[in-house]
Amino acid sequence: MALMNWEQNVGKSNLSAKDGEILLRNFRYPSEIDSKGNLLIDIGNSKLVIGFKNNGLNSTWVGVKRFKNKIWTLIITIILLCIFVIPGFIYMLFLNNNRKKIFIEAINVINQNLNKLNENNTI
Repeated sequence: MALMNWEQNVGKSNLSAKDGEILLRNFRYPSEIDSKGNLLIDIGNSKLVIGFKNNGLNSTWVGVKRFKNKIWTLIITIILLCIFVIPGFIYMLFLNNNRKKIFIEAINVINQNLNKLNENNTI
């Protein structure tokens, strides 16, 4: 089972999605079991898909397998990217171009003054 970084070894062997659903019955987010035996926790805009893997030492690894985002979350994310990230990226490209021009100008001034210093021994 490919788990993400969020995983925890719990002190019960052979814990299943059904057991997890029972243990989460007082949890503030609703849960259900999918057709693959994973526990789905509905957190509003997406669902956490929780997997269970028996450790064999009276414990079970419980971890997030993936996130299932709802379609409107994807649409809002794309809109926010278009409004904020893409213009910001273009602005950063403009700033970098400006900075590069200023850097080149500074190098040219340094070279000119070095030439004057070499010719006159003064700046």
